[in-house]
Amino acid sequence: MDKLDILAPDPVPEEGWIPFIKLPNLGEGQSFLWGDTAKNRLRVAYFLRKGDITVFARAWFGWAAEGPPGHAHGGSILTVFDEGMGVATWVAGYLTLAASVKADFRRKIPLGTDAILEARVYNVERRKVFTEAKLYDPQHQHLFAEAQGLYVMQDADQISKQALNV
Repeated sequence: MDKLDILAPDPVPEEGWIPFIKLPNLGEGQSFLWGDTAKNRLRVAYFLRKGDITVFARAWFGWAAEGPPGHAHGGSILTVFDEGMGVATWVAGYLTLAASVKADFRRKIPLGTDAILEARVYNVERRKVFTEAKLYDPQHQHLFAEAQGLYVMQDADQISKQALNV
């Protein structure tokens, strides 16, 4: 099989996970990661757990996300963290933009892995929203990476103007 034939598997929720229907769209674009599962770079599908505002996701790293031979590029991992923690701020009721995202890489992620992301808001101070996230192997036995984020609250008018370059 040629690597061009390798496609992301359908994201299967774990027990108690509820799939998101759609992420908010405040501009003309769309989520950088959400959507077409036939892409060969990244596929991320988001879920919530009943009675919880922690965000879960299945993040699949395809051949076009390669960094070190046979493994996901650090930038692709950071992208998953940025969007996942941003989604966590939205689920918690905050409209934000990222100010800082920091990640610590613990082990390489093999290409083709359908990793598990867990992201949440852990503190809010005025307009600052602090987040954390972890990326595990599918069996939750190994931690691939963890991240912390600082997101700053925006009002919808600010984001709309930024989306329109006004």
